[in-house]
Amino acid sequence: MRVGVVGAGIVGASIARHLARSGAQVWVFEKLAPAQGATQNSFAWLNAFVDDAHYRALRLESLKAYHELDRSLALNIVWGGYLNWASNAAEAGVMRANAQQLAGTAQPTRRISAREFMALDPAIIPGPITEAIYSPIDGHLDPVQVTRRFLDDAVKAGAKLLYPCELSALELNGSRLQGVATTQGRFGLDRLVVAAGVDTPRILAMARCPLSLKHAPGILAHSAPLPLPRSACTMRRVPWSSSKWPTVR
Repeated sequence: MRVGVVGAGIVGASIARHLARSGAQVWVFEKLAPAQGATQNSFAWLNAFVDDAHYRALRLESLKAYHELDRSLALNIVWGGYLNWASNAAEAGVMRANAQQLAGTAQPTRRISAREFMALDPAIIPGPITEAIYSPIDGHLDPVQVTRRFLDDAVKAGAKLLYPCELSALELNGSRLQGVATTQGRFGLDRLVVAAGVDTPRILAMARCPLSLKHAPGILAHSAPLPLPRSACTMRRVPWSSSKWPTVR
């Protein structure tokens, strides 16, 4: 089967790798360069915190899959776990709600003392701790490096990576795909996977499939790389906020 994948972020790269290793003839069309969109701006926190039970089960399975990928592709994932703490009762309520998302699973969070907290990561100066929790299963990865490893493995399995290569038109026979036109030429395809981030609505519109995106602004801070202490945990959530964005360490 001839399959095109639009987008060489971490999602498109993973899809291309799995397709190529399964025997498909794969082309990856990337508008700019690999890992240049949302991927390079991702917090890259591997976790299962979510309210939806089905999605949570999927994320727990994905953590197992990432362990296997880490072993086979040397992804250098930091399996440091996750710390969250509260300095007052209001913050503690938000933190307990977060912890409740993993209650009843095989990997629940556990409450820890201030002494345990400091033993897990002595590099943090937390101030007063009213209550704290720890999840040992969380990890953190370098999304750009992991994307490159996925793409390298996809190319090794026969995939073709094309960039800069922008998709300009779909060739359809009724509702059936026949090929695509790109800035690097025309390609005959049987299937097309769209993993193009914010460019996805433009591409799907070519197939008369309207898609709207929700604007969800966030704050991203870049720092100089620092050496990682052996005891360091992966990250913690900002204790005074109900936001799902973590603070990466």
